[in-house]
This record gives sequence, structure tokens and C-alpha cells, in this order.
Amino acid sequence: MLTATTRSSDTPQPSPRRHRPWYRAIVAGVALTALGALASAAEVAVTSAEGLASAMAAARPGDVLVVAPGSYRVSDKLRAGNDGSADAPIVVRGARPGAAVLEIDTLEGILVQGTNWHFEDLVLVGICARDEDCEHAFQLHGDADGTQIRGCELRDFNAHIKASVRIEGEQRAHADRVLVEGNTLFNTRPRDTEQPVTPIDVVGGAGWVVRDNYIADFGRLRRTHTTYGVFLKGNSRDGVIERNLVVCADRHSGGARVGISLGGGGTGQRYCVDGDCTYEHTGGTVRNNIVANCSDAGIYLNRARASRILGNTLYASGDIEVRFAQSDAVVANNLVSRRVRSRNGGKLVEETNRSLSQSEFEQMFRDPRNLDFTPTVSAAALRIGKPLDDLTEDYCGTRRIAPPTLGAVERGVGPICRKEPAPRR
Repeated sequence: MLTATTRSSDTPQPSPRRHRPWYRAIVAGVALTALGALASAAEVAVTSAEGLASAMAAARPGDVLVVAPGSYRVSDKLRAGNDGSADAPIVVRGARPGAAVLEIDTLEGILVQGTNWHFEDLVLVGICARDEDCEHAFQLHGDADGTQIRGCELRDFNAHIKASVRIEGEQRAHADRVLVEGNTLFNTRPRDTEQPVTPIDVVGGAGWVVRDNYIADFGRLRRTHTTYGVFLKGNSRDGVIERNLVVCADRHSGGARVGISLGGGGTGQRYCVDGDCTYEHTGGTVRNNIVANCSDAGIYLNRARASRILGNTLYASGDIEVRFAQSDAVVANNLVSRRVRSRNGGKLVEETNRSLSQSEFEQMFRDPRNLDFTPTVSAAALRIGKPLDDLTEDYCGTRRIAPPTLGAVERGVGPICRKEPAPRR
């Protein structure tokens, strides 16, 4: 397909380890086709960069490419061009988490243009001599529908995961129904580049889920433009950004850094879905995230229609900001270190949010300076949230208690789950 599909629901996909078909009703002919694909599927052992390139070029639905432990120099992009299927994806995974390291010495490490590719348990490291030359670990170009990136470590890129439009005449293709889950994305130093620096940079598409990731340290030396941890823009829709730890400045600081955004800094008209940039995003949900150490807005909406910003914790960061007349949002049950506000005509419905001072954060959480937001006894004062149908779990996936605690972490859950590297590099 060459135009992005749209869906009215912002319900995240089921966990891929319990993957179910996108459509439950499958006609007999399609079922037989899927069974045939599975029958011919293969598990392929990969022990070299060249072998991985060849295996990806030949991959068919249901194939599983297993990359052996070791370091592999990638000087020419790896192409994921064939189509998998929802029932028989093409899987590329490390034999052990963190043991298969792809050293990327090219503009983009893996170019995804086919549907239903799953990447798991890989490490991709940018090693280019110039930061300009290591743009993306993954680029999803056009109809890369059903892509999943799970359990990977991606470091030292400008835009670690980039989704871009493919334009053919008057038609535009964007990646839909993409899952980015349980990954670690960061840079060991500020990027020396004029290119945008945003670890998860999504233009167009519907039904993206960005969940349970650690996203950090996305500054650059040339501080003429704002950098972002993650954004969904380009007339995208129905995105869910949840349960992430976004640390704008962990290993290094400097420049204007925004944590999470629906809309980013805006999109050129030719790149938006259907060529229409009236809205940068529609129907987005941002919930249960911890956002820390951001010099600019913690959560920023730019022409983002029908948004819901729920149960987030913003520590040592700027505002939750709803900007421009095209934006409207329900902002509820959040903890912030500054304000919830609208700008330039943004429409805001605000419910049961609270601003805490530095000393109040330190009183109510174990060690927020070191990103430990385990609630203390004093956090009982935060159990004043509004029960919400789409805020039933917290940052760790724990069931919310009525009345819910403000912010990302429900009181009484015990030590908070860890999503940053341990030890931190």
C-alpha cells in the first residue's frame, strides 16, 4: 500500500511474545498460504556481516536469522526488503541478548522496506569517523508495516530509529503498526552534526507503540536546534508512548533537549500522510513515562489533536506544553517539576496534576537524583488521582489502585523496575 492506514483505537499491540494475527478472521486460502510459508521457513545461523546481508536478502516469511556472538563490521547497509507476514514474520535476532554486536560504519545500519520484520537482542553501535556519517541504526522507509524492534541496544547515532516517507508520484507510504519495545538508546557524547538528533524520529504512520525503552543523552555540540528523545509527527495517528525512561541529560548535558513530543518541530508538507500537515498527530496517548533532566519541555504537543497525557512523572524538566490552536489534550494525573500550560491557542483540559519542588521530590521518592523513583511513605499524599479507563497500570505494568497515585509509579509496588543500563556506561 502507498497511503498510510488509519485506526481509531490507541490500544497497544499485544506483547509480541504472545503474538496474535492482526485480524482474527482469516479466510481458508490465506491460512493455507501461511501454513505453506511456515513449512518452508528456516532457521539460519549467521557468523559474518556478509552472511547476514545474504541471509536477509534471501529471507522469506517465517525465517529466523540467528546472529552468533561476536562483533561484525557493517560498511554497507543491510537491507530488509522482502515481505514477511503477520503470522510468519522474518526474524533477525542475536543468539544471546547483547552478544551480537553490529559495528555500523555507514549512513544507516539496517534499511527496512519490507513488512513484518522483527529485530531482537542485537547491539548496533555507530563507529563512523564523522557523526554526519552515522545517521540511523534502523531506517524504516515507506511500507515497513509490522516492524518490531525489541530488546536491542542502539548507541551513537543521530536518529537511532528513523521512519521516513516513500513518495511515488502523488502517493506516499509510511510505516504502520510498529512496535519499539524494551530497547536501550543513547549516545556516549554529544553529536557533532547539523543533522536532527532524535533517537526515535517517526514521520507519518499509524498505530506506533513505543514502550518500556531507556532513551537518553541526545544532545549535540552545535546547539542551534532543539533535540528530542522521541517524537511522532507528519500527520501520524493513534500512537502510544508509554512506560519509557527518558533522560535528556544522563552522561552529558547542554543545549535545548525535549523529552517526548507529539508533533516535534513540525513537518514539511510533502512528507506528511496524504500531503496534509494540518495536524502533526491525532489520537496520541503519552502515559506512565518518567522524563528527567530535560532543559526544555518534558512533554511537548505541536498541532497534536485529541491527545491524552496521563500519569507521567517529569523530574528536573520543563513543562507539559500544549501548543497551537490545532492541539487539544486531556492532561491528567501527572507529576511535574514545573507547569502544565498551553501556548499559541492550544486547548487544554487539566485534571489532578501536581507540581513538586526539588525537596518534595526527594521526600516522596527514594533517590530521584539517581533516577530511583521508588515511592516513600510520604508518597501517600499523592494518592489523589482520578480513575481513568486508559490508565489502569503504572510505569512497571503494575495494576493501579483506586484512587490512583499521581505520576508514573503507583505507591506500594515495592522497588521500582529498572529500565536503564546497569551499570550505566
